[in-house]
Amino acid sequence: MEIKETMSITEMRDKVKETEAGKTVIEMIQNGYYDYDEYNMFGTGWLQREQGIQRMGREDAAKIVNTLKLAPLKEFLAKSGTTGIMGAAYLIPVKLHQTLYDNAYAKDITADVSMEVLGPDAIPGNTLDVAIIAKDHGTTPHDHYKALKYSSGGELPDSALTTKKATLDFSNSFGYRFELARDLIEDSQWDMFEAHLRNAAGGLGEYASNLCVDILGTATDGDGTVNTNAAASHETTMANVLASYRALCEDRFVPNVIVTAPEAWFHSICADTTYTSYASTWHDIAISDPIRPGITLLGMKVLWNLSLSTQAYETAALQIHSRLLQKESALLTGRKRWMRIENYSEPRRDLAGATVTCRQDSVTIYNDSISIMDEAA
Repeated sequence: MEIKETMSITEMRDKVKETEAGKTVIEMIQNGYYDYDEYNMFGTGWLQREQGIQRMGREDAAKIVNTLKLAPLKEFLAKSGTTGIMGAAYLIPVKLHQTLYDNAYAKDITADVSMEVLGPDAIPGNTLDVAIIAKDHGTTPHDHYKALKYSSGGELPDSALTTKKATLDFSNSFGYRFELARDLIEDSQWDMFEAHLRNAAGGLGEYASNLCVDILGTATDGDGTVNTNAAASHETTMANVLASYRALCEDRFVPNVIVTAPEAWFHSICADTTYTSYASTWHDIAISDPIRPGITLLGMKVLWNLSLSTQAYETAALQIHSRLLQKESALLTGRKRWMRIENYSEPRRDLAGATVTCRQDSVTIYNDSISIMDEAA
């Protein structure tokens, strides 16, 4: 059993007050918010990098991370003053962010379906234009990236690239307000408050995932045309998966991700007896260990997303709208803001009115690298 080294909350408080990085965190919190991507205790924020702030040593950083993960919120509050920012109160938004981040990450598939997730340092404004190398004369994007042969001493042939523009737009935000937990805070029920916080963070991760999955389904930005495959009534079979897989291959994209709903996986895909040689393997894996990390189907990483399930009415059978994609070609995501804690200046009073906010958008790049399987009603 691994024993993780930790640091006392008092020691952490002193680190915040003594280090360059810690002082920038204090200043940020005094301004009423905490944004890890801008300034953090470790000195890795993008504004800290721009300002040349010294990073914290690895040993101290590891101990602090372990403490943030293992120590409950009430221990941080116990070391804080009752009003204003004093004592260890600077550490409370740091602890809140760690709880939010860890639990959102567990439900967030954004990185799994995006070729890249751009951070705030790569997004200087409210929008970001993305240049896409367009397809020419029926060729695929792959043709533009391959090396061209030419005679020594000669001139390298012109690849004749043309581009198409897509735009990431961060004008909308989403988030969560701690107001729902006001009674728990007033009664100092910190364990229950932290449990609600974990659930809220999971909801943020799911919401971010749903944004990506929805854009993969509409694909209004990228170059090319999305492949579609009509599944049977309330059923996605292995035959549908293979047909979608084949359609992407014909466009010279090999899918490496499938996003579907648990109902489609258990009800149809891994129980399809039409393809016995496949079905028995997927069925056995799904039943024995359905959430095992790294589960694959035909080499594709299997991801579950509940937003792919729709119903005509409450008691109607589910319709699942699955996606197959080649991750490296399908979607680009930008996160202008991720898990910023705002409206916070006092450790107890302001927790009830604090908010956590995010700004995220995605664009499809090559629509031909996406296939949608829509179940009929």
